[in-house]
Amino acid sequence: MGATCAHHPEREAVVRCALCDRDVCFSCFFPDHARCQRCVEDHPEEVSSPVPFESSTHGRFRGFFASIGAAFRPRATAASFAIGDSLASPIVFAILTFVPFAMLRGVIPYTHRLHFDSLGAMTVTRGSTTRDLVFDVFRASGLSLVESSVQLAVLAACYVSLTSAFGRPEARRIAMRAVGYRAFLLPWSGISGLLPNLLAWLGPPSFVASGMVLVVGALPAVPLCIALQRSARCVGRVDAVPGLALAIVPWLLFAIVGLLVESLLMPWLPPQPPA
Repeated sequence: MGATCAHHPEREAVVRCALCDRDVCFSCFFPDHARCQRCVEDHPEEVSSPVPFESSTHGRFRGFFASIGAAFRPRATAASFAIGDSLASPIVFAILTFVPFAMLRGVIPYTHRLHFDSLGAMTVTRGSTTRDLVFDVFRASGLSLVESSVQLAVLAACYVSLTSAFGRPEARRIAMRAVGYRAFLLPWSGISGLLPNLLAWLGPPSFVASGMVLVVGALPAVPLCIALQRSARCVGRVDAVPGLALAIVPWLLFAIVGLLVESLLMPWLPPQPPA
């Protein structure tokens, strides 16, 4: 009979950790770090750097853009959320990134005096004044910010509560930091997200007709879900199966809530006037 996992005695060990030299099962090992889950938890600074936005070596300006870039390396940077205790920094980062993207998200689908057609065409409703257009854009942006904020609140509450339930005591703080630094991906995601709206406007009519909007809308969710799952696993002490649920369930709630909120907001929009 082979060796058993040092953390799960009921499971067979398949590999040995390069740091602690303990035999562990597949779900306890991270091949890209050559560490077991406990070693990554106890020494996150050995497998990841601090969040650039909080690093004194980067500076705020350079660290801001470096933190955005880090979102597209979710597996390599997930452990960084465990380095540092600040909740103020991820909140500030979310305000600087999530809020403007959430407001931009509503310009194309929610304006009624500006009409965005395929191939980058844009027309204005006849008789519209500058004041009318400004109000139209601000109203659309405000509605989108409300919708995106409700979605973010639901996703964050679900993810943080599940991570706290399955993970170690520090998991709650780590989960909140992960959401704060990755929230800016949410306005780009979904059927009516910023990315599919931009591509539907700039692309040919066949892009929308082919259903590619659905595929494109899901792309920004990939690094987000990986970051949530990876963060919960490698520094939150959550096993593989619950860790996968921590990525999927909040995202499904995000999508469902978005549809519900959008259906509630639509009656508040003025009827579209003739062009």
